[in-house]
Amino acid sequence: MKPKEEIKRIIVASGGNGDGIGLHLGAIVELLRYFVKQNKGLDAWVGTSAGAVVGSWIANEPTVPGAVEAREIYLGLTAGDIFGNWWNRNVIPFWRVTKTRLDINAVDSIGHSQSVKDAFRRILPSVFFDMLTIPLVATVDDIANFRFGYLDSWNTPDFPVPEAAYASSAQPPFLEPLYLDIEKMTLIDGGNAEVIPFKLALKLFTNLEEVWILAASDGSNGSGKSVHGIGNIAQAALSSRINQEIKKTLELARDPSDGIETHIIIDGKGAPSTPFFDWFDKSQEIVDAGRDNMLEYLKSPKPVMIKRI
Repeated sequence: MKPKEEIKRIIVASGGNGDGIGLHLGAIVELLRYFVKQNKGLDAWVGTSAGAVVGSWIANEPTVPGAVEAREIYLGLTAGDIFGNWWNRNVIPFWRVTKTRLDINAVDSIGHSQSVKDAFRRILPSVFFDMLTIPLVATVDDIANFRFGYLDSWNTPDFPVPEAAYASSAQPPFLEPLYLDIEKMTLIDGGNAEVIPFKLALKLFTNLEEVWILAASDGSNGSGKSVHGIGNIAQAALSSRINQEIKKTLELARDPSDGIETHIIIDGKGAPSTPFFDWFDKSQEIVDAGRDNMLEYLKSPKPVMIKRI
């Protein structure tokens, strides 16, 4: 495991729901192929939510075959694989037929959280942080202590990677938090504080030379139309946060003489619009959108120079 001061080239991957996972997977396969041609290696991965899930695969096997295998796992998933039969029997029919508000006070979470935890243990590498090939940083929000934080290869080496990916993705009311009773922590989706963990990456790694940001957004400013339905509202809120953070990143002071070469790929551009729970039905289109956006960017990369913190 490289010391932090030797980390030079990283990927920072944004949050996103299930389609964010597919967008990042479609993009990372092509980016790793590009790295091979450029004789470059990947030193670390920093991710939030969907970005942490994809990072769990790539940090374990940061190669083109490893990324392709992860992509194929994603493409083979169904709603039942992730959410269990409870989800198929109850939530999806109710959601699609009524298109109305769920009574979130009647249950701890809308999704069957244990099914998601079990699924992550099945499909993600069953390893601890210190067993990964390259370092991984997965952001979390500790709502018991009002503290944004992260689980990583240096500070939590013996923490299970699938549990970290779940914690980074646990967005109430869709999924219940990950409770760490001994540490008195209640962990939820890190995207509530920093949906693109770029500033965190700059603080953690002081000698960075190259950063590739994967942003699971369509890059638009919104439709200007009212948004209804809890799933659509959640999706739109996430896209809004991602787009705002992209703008904030671009507004950071440039320093061409001693800056960090930063590439921003909006891998969700042109992706199919899917309600929050229906991405399984369009997973191939989602992956293809991530792939196409990365390939288009790599034709003529346009990095910006971001000032070091």
